[in-house]
Amino acid sequence: MTVELAVLLPVIAAVAFIATMGMTFAGECTAFDIAFRESVRLQADDGWESDSALQVETELAERLPSLHGSVSVSCERAGVGHARYKGVLTFEPPFLRGVSVFGVAVPALRHEVEFTVSPYRKGVLV
Repeated sequence: MTVELAVLLPVIAAVAFIATMGMTFAGECTAFDIAFRESVRLQADDGWESDSALQVETELAERLPSLHGSVSVSCERAGVGHARYKGVLTFEPPFLRGVSVFGVAVPALRHEVEFTVSPYRKGVLV
């Protein structure tokens, strides 16, 4: 019984750690999706501005201070006056930076969201 416990306990701990990190990533993706959508809709009411991506990124940093990673936002014009906003959440907890498991580096996880906004119907996502 002791040998089985000694062999099985590290496996259970590893599975629990992976499940916890997966749930944390899913929770942060959900919070990011909601905040990004609201920030883009609020920005879309102002029309096209050259620094709109920076404003959305600043608002996301204020609304989501507890993220384990970084946020980047880009905005570009897409046909017929539409604006396309792309938000990227890079999930990298501080204790996993530079860590390798069995010689393989643990990469940062990325989550991308993209919205196209119509200039003709304010606040409506296409």
